[in-house]
Amino acid sequence: MGERTTDERTPPIPIRARPMPFSQAIRDTVIPASFMGPKITFTGVEDPEAHITAFHTQMMISGGTDAMHCKLFMGTFSSTTLD
Repeated sequence: MGERTTDERTPPIPIRARPMPFSQAIRDTVIPASFMGPKITFTGVEDPEAHITAFHTQMMISGGTDAMHCKLFMGTFSSTTLD
């Protein structure tokens, strides 16, 4: 009594879907484990243009490709900038 059957279980809540703006070629680009990407963070408080300049400068020094730029840029966001 009181037990639910498989058909009565609540379906799992889907993970919030996020659009993927990148081409398949960019998604397939592998970031080498030895690659030292930018160590900067953008929370939304900083100057966005200064953040982009710092990101591009660090990627240029590190030798990152355009595809790596695309994949790694979002990783510099934190807090509400991710939303």
